[in-house]
Amino acid sequence: MANEAATTIVLRMKDEASVQMQNFGQTTQAAEIQAIQFNAALTAMGSAMTAVGSLIGQIENPMAKMASSFLLTGGAILTTTSAIIQMIPYIKQLITWLRNLAVAKALVTALSGPAGWVNLGLAFAAAGVAYAGVTAMTGGFSSGTTVNVQTPAFMGNDSDARKFASTTQRYARENERIGR
Repeated sequence: MANEAATTIVLRMKDEASVQMQNFGQTTQAAEIQAIQFNAALTAMGSAMTAVGSLIGQIENPMAKMASSFLLTGGAILTTTSAIIQMIPYIKQLITWLRNLAVAKALVTALSGPAGWVNLGLAFAAAGVAYAGVTAMTGGFSSGTTVNVQTPAFMGNDSDARKFASTTQRYARENERIGR
């Protein structure tokens, strides 16, 4: 009887999970379609703004020339944004490929014998030193991290450094007050 009850519960959970997974899949697919439509709209808007800007630019009037310049710039920005959006998946694939290549290289080095082991040890030591340096420079990585900025821009003029520190503290207090 206990086994039947457990089986019933598992089957019910599976059925409910299947429906939830289907809903999730449909929502994801709808979001992908909307992203493609948004990208197509960006391209269309960029092309339209560029065409209108080009036409207005032919009018011999300073205001028309300025409006043409704004429209051509806006069109270029929208078209470039669309191109960048289309490149994002390929950049992600490249990053994944480079990570896999780094792992493969480390494995080949590790399997090359004692000389490879020494190289890996040196690489890990260098990574540890770099991590320790970044941690020491930034004061550690945690929620509410305080970054100790030590740049030449803040070393010459004490007045500017005090203003910067005061402004930073004011923003920090405001963020705490509103709960960010």
